[in-house]
Amino acid sequence: MSIFVTDIDDVLIDFVGSLSTFAEREYNISSSYSNHFSSDASLVWEVSDDRCTEIIDKYFSSKDFLSILPRVDALESIYTLKGMGSELYTLTSRHDEIRQQTNQWLSKYFPRIFTGNYFSSNIHTPRASGKTKAEVLEEIGANFFAEDVIEYALDASYVVDYVYMFIHPWNRNLGSLPGNIIEVNNWYQVIDHQRSIF
Repeated sequence: MSIFVTDIDDVLIDFVGSLSTFAEREYNISSSYSNHFSSDASLVWEVSDDRCTEIIDKYFSSKDFLSILPRVDALESIYTLKGMGSELYTLTSRHDEIRQQTNQWLSKYFPRIFTGNYFSSNIHTPRASGKTKAEVLEEIGANFFAEDVIEYALDASYVVDYVYMFIHPWNRNLGSLPGNIIEVNNWYQVIDHQRSIF
C-alpha cells in the first residue's frame, strides 16, 4: 500500500482564486488568480506583512472561505486513489487558528477518506507551528506528495518517491527540477502517472 499525501490550498481547492475575489470585493485590491506571481500575497498586493495578515484573517472568517468547494478533479481523483489502495493524508501549512475549520471542511467534503490530517510550519508566517512538511512526510513514510509551493516541493523531493507539483502563476517557469518532481495541471494527470507506475 502506498502513502499519498496532499496539500489542501490550490491543490484540493482554488484558494488563491477565492482569496483574490474576497480581497478585491472587500478591500478594493486589484487582484486575480492570474496576477499571483508569488505564493506570498503581500508581494502580489503590494501591502505590508501586517496588512496582508489582517486581510487573510478576515478572509478566514468569511463565508467565502467557509463555503469554498473542492476542485471537481480533486474530488473525483482522491476517491480514485482511495479505490486504488492508497492510504491518504492531508498536509497543510495553514495557521493554527483555523485547524478546527480545516478538519470540519475535510470531514464534510471527504468523509472517511483521509487517515490523518497534518499541519506543518509555514514559510510565510510563524503563526503555523509544527515540523516542516518534509519532516512530516518522512515521519509518516509518504511515497507521494501533491503540492503547489516550490520550496515545499523541493524539500519533499528528498523524502518521497514523487512530488506532483500543481502548476499555477506563482510557480511557472521553474527551470530544471529534480527528476521526481512532476509538474501537473490537474488531478487527472496525477491519476495517469499513478496508473503508469502501478
